[in-house]
Amino acid sequence: MAQSNAHKRQILDLDAAISSDEYSSFSAITRTADGSVLRGWYARLLTALALATGGEPVVFARGRNEEEHGTANIVVFTESVLAVADVDDTTSDDGAPTVRFIPRSAIRSLRFTASDRSDDERAERYTWPGTLSIELAYDGLDELIALSGSATEQFAVNQPASIWRLLEGLQADLLTGSSKEGRMG
Repeated sequence: MAQSNAHKRQILDLDAAISSDEYSSFSAITRTADGSVLRGWYARLLTALALATGGEPVVFARGRNEEEHGTANIVVFTESVLAVADVDDTTSDDGAPTVRFIPRSAIRSLRFTASDRSDDERAERYTWPGTLSIELAYDGLDELIALSGSATEQFAVNQPASIWRLLEGLQADLLTGSSKEGRMG
């Protein structure tokens, strides 16, 4: 019974991390019209992500809905894993999610920008550094991972948002990976 409760808690945590994103309308496609039941493809996606992340807490998650194509892309970061999921049909319950599982240590490159200037006296001190836009390349992934979001929490502006905490972790991943390569070469 404890394993079942742990599994349910993990599914709820993944759902909250993915669907609470204020920058997308992703949560609108994950439930039936009345909002009470998970769509079939989304329930299968949560199961696959729970298996891929192995119960590790979610550091960052983002879901992107491609309405015109009826597809979705989801990225989930834990401390050690990047899970990238694609859903081929979000318009029906039969959509099949595919999850790729990559160690975060497989990071090849990190590129990012911040929207706020450091010398702008008019900017509120708590909004700096503004919006972060991040592009990541990983061994084992052909496409880049692109993420964007406010660097500060909406209701606790003196706290870094999850994308800022992710950026700090990604910088550490990149440095750890390059130091391993340096020792091997």
